[in-house]
Amino acid sequence: MIIDSTKMLIPDNYSLDDSGEITGITQSLLGSWQVCKRRFLYQINGWYHPMKVKNMEYGSMNHEVLDKLYTGHFQGSIKPGDFIDVITETISGYKMSDVFTQEEQQNLKAIAQAVMESYVVYYAKDFQEMRLEAIEETFEIQYICALLRGKIDGRFADKHKGLWHLEHKNYSQINADTLLLKLTFDLQNLFYYLADYLRRNRMLLGVLYNVVRKPSVKKALSNSEIYTYLKDLIRKTPKHYFLRYEIPYGLVDILPFMDSLERKLDLLRGEIEEVRREPERTQVVFYKNECACEMPYSCEFLNVCATCRMVGYRQKSIFSELDLPNNNQTI
Repeated sequence: MIIDSTKMLIPDNYSLDDSGEITGITQSLLGSWQVCKRRFLYQINGWYHPMKVKNMEYGSMNHEVLDKLYTGHFQGSIKPGDFIDVITETISGYKMSDVFTQEEQQNLKAIAQAVMESYVVYYAKDFQEMRLEAIEETFEIQYICALLRGKIDGRFADKHKGLWHLEHKNYSQINADTLLLKLTFDLQNLFYYLADYLRRNRMLLGVLYNVVRKPSVKKALSNSEIYTYLKDLIRKTPKHYFLRYEIPYGLVDILPFMDSLERKLDLLRGEIEEVRREPERTQVVFYKNECACEMPYSCEFLNVCATCRMVGYRQKSIFSELDLPNNNQTI
């Protein structure tokens, strides 16, 4: 069935606050609204293009491995001698999207196996010394006119008992200088920082940004050759593939963010209320940002914005990343 995108509205059961059937806003959804309001409109209706999944699947697989490893450490259920088995079982059992061929799936899994095995060697101290307080913890907290929602990768205490968020990121390409500048006012980091403060009334010291770089394999190799090649490559230059940045935050960062966030949420609430009163204005209020179609890659909704036809797109739960089973472990 072909959907006419010009008829799309804000779902009747959606509410920015906690009064609806589907409620709240995540930092990723807010970020989409900031970049392009039409993108937000598509996403609030659950639409996505399967090719976007193709760009994110490798990172999701690695994230699941990290979740299993750190959760096992947190619970005391996994010992260092179990790491390889946990990595292998998680990767081999990971169900990838049908947009991949079998060969592509096996190649990505071979890359992930090599990277994750190298990771637990390089960061062996994490699983001996890191004092985790929470892992894969979801949150919902009312703030001004919106229900803030999300899931933190982890929260831990340093040797002085100061608390930090742990954020895992998988990147193919990294410009370290640019990344460090951006992280000083990163939306996700500060959104999660604020939510943590509102929930627990305690200031974090900041975020440990845990970056895992995806290595490239430019020559034709079998899966076993990919694994062997990458294990040797990463062993020689591990600092190239595993990077960590301690990003401290304080009142000088969070107060202006709070002011900005309040303004954004109030504006978004006003736009939703306007199109609820006048549904025919939805396409105007949530118009396309013509300057955001390639930043630097083509937006997944570029085709539908150009043709007004939802062809090849799929729907899912708006907050599917929060609906997935998680350990939600806290002490």
